[in-house]
Parts: sequence; C-alpha cells; structure tokens
Amino acid sequence: MANFHRFQLETLEWRQLLASDWRNGSLVGDVDNSALVTPLDVLQVINDLNNLGSRQLPAHKPSSELFVDVSGDGWLSALDVLLTQSTHLGICRRLLLEDWHPTPIPIITALC
Repeated sequence: MANFHRFQLETLEWRQLLASDWRNGSLVGDVDNSALVTPLDVLQVINDLNNLGSRQLPAHKPSSELFVDVSGDGWLSALDVLLTQSTHLGICRRLLLEDWHPTPIPIITALC
C-alpha cells in the first residue's frame, strides 16, 4: 500500500524589506559615494540633520542627493549618524589591527 502525503499551504508572516534609494547599496556608510567611509560621510549626515531635521525621506532619491539613510529605514535620524560613525571606526579598526594595509599607515591613521 502506497503512502500518500497531503501538502498543505500555510500563510507566512508579512515582512517589509528595508530597501531604500537613500542607502548606498555598494558600501553602507559611504554617504557621498566615494568608495570610502570617512569622517566626511559622518559630517554630511550631521549637516543634513542640522539643516533639515530628522524626517521621513521621500520614496525616491534625486540623483544629486547624498546616501544619508545609512540604516535603510526610510528616515533620516541620529541613528544614521551613529551607524556611519560605527562603520567608519570599524573599517579603521580592521585596517589597523588585522595588519592589512592597502596604503601606508600614516594615510589610514589620518582618515581615522
């Protein structure tokens, strides 16, 4: 006698992906799309917050605007500053502590 299994469908919970035009998909934390995360990126997010305040960002980013939504949540807030700074410091720490130096130490130290 053959065993037959019944397939059942179940409903999964709804999830929203944190995709944002305002977040750099190539390098999170690289606000100005320079291929580096530097103190300037942190400063640009701070300046935007100081000038226009914490706010929900439009769905589509004009090409002239910076990638200020580092968290990818659709809002510009202090969290974006914190994440940009953490990304920058994490990259510097890795470069200095793991003995991986694509450029001389004085240049890396100057960026940190």
